[in-house]
Amino acid sequence: MFFTLRFTEKLIGMISPASFQGYNRLSAQGKNSSEALLSIQLLDFKTTFLEAVEELRMKRDSENLYEKQISRHVAEKQDLVWQKEAVQHEKEALKKQHAEAITTLKTQFQAKMIAMEEEKISKYTLQKKLSEMEHKLQLYNSSKEDYQKRLNEFEKCHAVIMNQFELIKVAHGKLEKNDIIQELRKVTSDVIKSKVTCQYKVEEDLSLKAKELELQILQQKNSVEVDLNGKITKEIARLKEEKQ
Repeated sequence: MFFTLRFTEKLIGMISPASFQGYNRLSAQGKNSSEALLSIQLLDFKTTFLEAVEELRMKRDSENLYEKQISRHVAEKQDLVWQKEAVQHEKEALKKQHAEAITTLKTQFQAKMIAMEEEKISKYTLQKKLSEMEHKLQLYNSSKEDYQKRLNEFEKCHAVIMNQFELIKVAHGKLEKNDIIQELRKVTSDVIKSKVTCQYKVEEDLSLKAKELELQILQQKNSVEVDLNGKITKEIARLKEEKQ
């Protein structure tokens, strides 16, 4: 802009009234003596004027070009700033996503570790309960053998009592006196009562032990089933949460 003002002043100076006065004086001296000089001066003025106009046009084009280049550079700089901001935002978003993914993986890993520990504890507990049930089953089998032994002893006792009863019956047929018969009846009644009492007591003891063992086994089975159902329910819920 400063160059344009200077060039304009220069051009005005070239076409000032003093210049026109010089040309007028040349005309006043006569066309015959100064036509050549005037033609040269006019040609020089025309050339200078055209050069000045061309220089002004070139400078104006250069200024327009510079302004366009500056505008383009400013726009490119702004685009770079925006791209930098976008890249920064994207970088922050990726960093946040990475942190969230790491946190999620850590949480899942910890949950799996806890599940594995719970599974180990559950297996150990089930193994312990199974061992206890096997021990109780052995006790039950032992009690069953004891029951069989007692039953054999009872059968032997019953056979002895029956033999005694037969002997008493035979003796009863031979006795004729009422007091002896009454005493015999009393003894027979006592023997029968003893037999019934012995049989009832043995059966009651064995039945009670068998029921106790059966109740314990059923309780253990129920406890194991409840634990397994709870584990299965938790596992199903966990799988549903992972799918969601």
